[in-house]
Amino acid sequence: MNERNPSASYSLAWWSSRLRYTDIPANVSAHAKLQLLDTLGVLIAARHGAMGDAVTRILAGRIPGRGGLLARTMIQPPFDALYDATLSACLDFDDTHDETLMHLSCVICPALMSTARRVPMSGEEFLTSLAVGYEVGARVGAAAPGELHRKGFHPTGVIGAVGAAAAVARALDYDPLVTEHAIGLAASVGGGLLQAMVDGTDARYVNAGVAALNGITACVLAGSGMTAAGAQIDGKFGLLHSYTFDAFEPNMARITAELGSRWETLGIRPKPYPSGYVTHEFVTELLDVVHEYDLQPDEIDEIVCTLEPQAAQLVFLPESSKLAPATSAAARVAMPHIAAEAVVFRSIGAESFSSGRIEDPRVRLLAARVRHEFSPHVSENRLRVMARGENIVRKTTRREMTVEDVVQKFMSNTAAIAANQSRHIVDTILTLEAASDVGSLSGISLE
Repeated sequence: MNERNPSASYSLAWWSSRLRYTDIPANVSAHAKLQLLDTLGVLIAARHGAMGDAVTRILAGRIPGRGGLLARTMIQPPFDALYDATLSACLDFDDTHDETLMHLSCVICPALMSTARRVPMSGEEFLTSLAVGYEVGARVGAAAPGELHRKGFHPTGVIGAVGAAAAVARALDYDPLVTEHAIGLAASVGGGLLQAMVDGTDARYVNAGVAALNGITACVLAGSGMTAAGAQIDGKFGLLHSYTFDAFEPNMARITAELGSRWETLGIRPKPYPSGYVTHEFVTELLDVVHEYDLQPDEIDEIVCTLEPQAAQLVFLPESSKLAPATSAAARVAMPHIAAEAVVFRSIGAESFSSGRIEDPRVRLLAARVRHEFSPHVSENRLRVMARGENIVRKTTRREMTVEDVVQKFMSNTAAIAANQSRHIVDTILTLEAASDVGSLSGISLE
C-alpha cells in the first residue's frame, strides 16, 4: 500500500500515535472511565472466586517494584495482563461493543494496567491510550460485524489483540511506523475459537487473556525492531479476509471513516447481567413479567424467545447442554437455564450460576419449558410467556445502564473489600485524568 492508498494499520497508527487527550470529546473520555471502572469491579469479583484461585496457582510469581493503583502483587508482567484479562472475562459480566459483540475492555484495560505498572503514565495518558484501544478494536470489528462469529472465531481474541497493541503502543509513545508494526504483529498472531461457547468451557475466557498478552508482546517486538507493516488487517490474506467466509467482503471503509470525529467507543455497553450478551434483553423483559404478574415457576407453561438464528445458535443449541448445563461457564450462555434461574430466584446477578443453582430441580424443570423461534432481525425479537392461561408478549430491547447503575454494579461486585476502599476506587477512576502517575496512586489496590 502507498500513501495514496494506505493500509488500515497505517491509517490507524498515524491517527493513534498523534492523538492527545485534548482531542478526545468529554463524553468519550467519561465513557472510557466508566468502562474502566466496570472492568475493575468485575475483576475484583472474579479475583475473590474460584477462577481467581485457579489462575493464581498457575501464574504465581512476584512483580518487582511498583505497586499502588491496580497493584497485582503475585503475577509477573506481562503475565499479569493474561491473568487480569482472563479473570475480567470469566464471569461473563464484562462490557460488550453493541454492533460487533466484541468484549474489548476485558482485553485492553488489563494490557494497559500491566503497562502502567512498568512505565510512568499520567491519567490523561492512560485514558488517551484506552480510547485508542477501544476505537481501533471497535473499528476493525465494525468492518465485519458478526462475520467472525459466523465462521467460528472469537473476535475478542482475534481483534482484541489489535486493540490492545494499539493502546499499549500509544502508552509507550511509539511513532507511527513502530505503532503500525505493533498493530500488524497483533493482527498476525491473534486468535480464538467459539467452540468453547458450545462446549461450555473456560477457553473463551483464556482467549481474552491471551489477546491482552499478545497485544503487549506485539508492542515489545515492534519496539525491538520486528516488522509487520502493510495490509495485515485489510490485505488479501490479512485478518479480515482470513477470518471470514470467502463470499463476504469486509467493509474496509468502516475502519477509518470519520476517524477522530465519530467515536465507536460510545457503542461499548456495560452488562447488567453476568451472562451472554444476547440473553440480556430477554432476561430484562422476563424479570419484568415475573414481578409484574408475581409469577411462580409452576404457573408458567412455556417461555418462548424469538431471536435471530445466529444468536439462537449460541444460546439455545445444542439443546442438551443448554437445558442442563454442566458448568457455570456453560450456564452463562444457556438461555433455557438462564430464563429458568431468573424465574426461580427472581433475579440474575453475581450470585447466579453457582453449582447449587445449576443443579436446582426447579430450574431444570422450568428450563425444559423454554424454547426458541427464529426472527429475521434483532429488531423483531420477542419474549412470549404462557402463564395462568394468558399469552404475555413483550418486544425486547436492550436498556442502557446509567452512571449510577454502573457505580452500583461496581459496589456490588466489590463487596469482598471494604466499602470505603470501593468508594475510593470509584472517586479515583471517575477523576483519573487528574492523576500524575496512574501506576503509583496511593491507597488503591484490587486485592
